[in-house]
Amino acid sequence: MAKMFPSKILAGTQSNAERKVYFALQDNRSDSFTVFHSVPLLVRSSKTNALVPKEIDFLVCHPSHGLLVIEVKGGGIGCDDVRGMWTSKSSEGVVHEIKNPYGQAKGALFALRDELQECGIGKKNCFPIAHAVWFPDVDLGNISLGHSVNYPDITFDNKTLAAPNDSVLHVLQNCQIWTAPKPPGHEALQALVNYLAPKWQISLQLGTMLREEEQVLLEATKSQYKVLSMLGRKRRALICGPAGSGKTFLALEKACTLAEAGNDVLLLCFNQRLAEWLRTQCVQKESISIHHYHGLCSHFCQIAGLPLPTPDPLSDPKTFFAATLPEALLDAISATDRRFDAVIVDEGQDFESLWWISIQELLKDGTQGPLYIFYDDNQHIYSTHLEFPITDDPFLLSENCRNTQRIHAEVMTFYRGNPDTTCLGPDGRTPQTIWVSGDDTRKDRSSLILSADSSKRKTFRTIKS
Repeated sequence: MAKMFPSKILAGTQSNAERKVYFALQDNRSDSFTVFHSVPLLVRSSKTNALVPKEIDFLVCHPSHGLLVIEVKGGGIGCDDVRGMWTSKSSEGVVHEIKNPYGQAKGALFALRDELQECGIGKKNCFPIAHAVWFPDVDLGNISLGHSVNYPDITFDNKTLAAPNDSVLHVLQNCQIWTAPKPPGHEALQALVNYLAPKWQISLQLGTMLREEEQVLLEATKSQYKVLSMLGRKRRALICGPAGSGKTFLALEKACTLAEAGNDVLLLCFNQRLAEWLRTQCVQKESISIHHYHGLCSHFCQIAGLPLPTPDPLSDPKTFFAATLPEALLDAISATDRRFDAVIVDEGQDFESLWWISIQELLKDGTQGPLYIFYDDNQHIYSTHLEFPITDDPFLLSENCRNTQRIHAEVMTFYRGNPDTTCLGPDGRTPQTIWVSGDDTRKDRSSLILSADSSKRKTFRTIKS
């Protein structure tokens, strides 16, 4: 019964510390553990009889040892008992006052105990319970925590991320607050899973279903945060995935993360309209510059005071966009000091090999500066072959988080890539296939349009972006 609940990290999880712990428990825990993330509880106040919301950051369960309630706190941690204050300090140096994490963990433990008693599960089954606090961003080393010599036994730090099993078992075996005459066993643990992670469904009307699907797709897209966690350990990476795998979302999030860390970031794409949309998402991010590649050529010629080349009507127009403008960009870069700390590229499959020379010239550190390229090896319409300045194997996005299951199944009949691609979206309705018609000069630009409306049949012509 080795499971994570939920199986994907919650879309609303803003805490990077909780994301670290989630993936540590997902990837490095023993198969004997069952883990719940973000368990909500409603506790009735004995004084006012009002319902007070509480949350268990992580609940780790073992059939032979019981339950462990874990409170997670990120950043640098400070304790000042003279002032009765706990603090967390972010990587940017911002200090926030926080609640006593040990008090929160203990409070959550007793709230869980009471909940299990009231719902009846705790009366039929035995659940020994312990609690712990996890500081995943710091190395505690030999620092004395004070209060009790036993506090280090229930405290985890960043070293625990790589191998949490021993630390969790030590607390469960030696630091129980609520004891029981015997361990829960598999049957009791299944009853706990059924209660804390129930599965049920209420039929919805079509309009409500559409709104629900939209929300599910949004949450599925945000589940790709695990990729951002992996990218945090690499300064340069290729990220390959099919349509719907959230590449643009990840590129945008990575750009924002780098910008928030104090970097001057260039976010590049091929499509002009995509660049316009990305700007609407970064209105207040002044340290992120967003351009489509040929717009970047024009922009740099302008700031360098160089004339922008014009197409030769007697020459092949493809040469102008593939070579002439990129060469003008290189000249403009040489004539200005404008550079970027990091570059993020979306739609990398449409970038010509020559363009990567100018893109690397835009980095303050052309050989080591952060460079992330997102691409789809099934969509290289404009570039005849894929060639990137990064030779490492790409991260493969194997989850479609932007389409329904039925649309995904239809599209995958045309996909020539990773055969293990899965879809996180809802089931959806059977799509209608409408083939784009066009003359011979645009036949190679035709695409498949999928629609859930089978009452209308139209002919569409692909519009050049």
